[in-house]
Amino acid sequence: MYSVVDGYSVYIKGLPMNATPALLEKEFKKFGPITPNGIQVRNNMGFCFRFVEFEVPDAVQKAIQASPVAINGCNAVVEETRSTNTYAIRLHVANGLVNGLKY
Repeated sequence: MYSVVDGYSVYIKGLPMNATPALLEKEFKKFGPITPNGIQVRNNMGFCFRFVEFEVPDAVQKAIQASPVAINGCNAVVEETRSTNTYAIRLHVANGLVNGLKY
């Protein structure tokens, strides 16, 4: 089951496929404290993206303002996570439904 990040999180796209949670922690902890297990890794059809959850809201703004962030030669774009109903998203993903499609 996938979990959608709650709280103060950012979505990072344009990452190299070898971007690990440890590498992201190193790059993003300078913006503020990251929650325990606050980095989620997703690879989908040749695209690599991540979610990073911070403990404080100002860390989100700092990360967004620093965008793009250079990571292993790629310019990763940082955006605020757009989800407003994480419970519903968790429920759909847990049931294998994403954007109305069964997985």
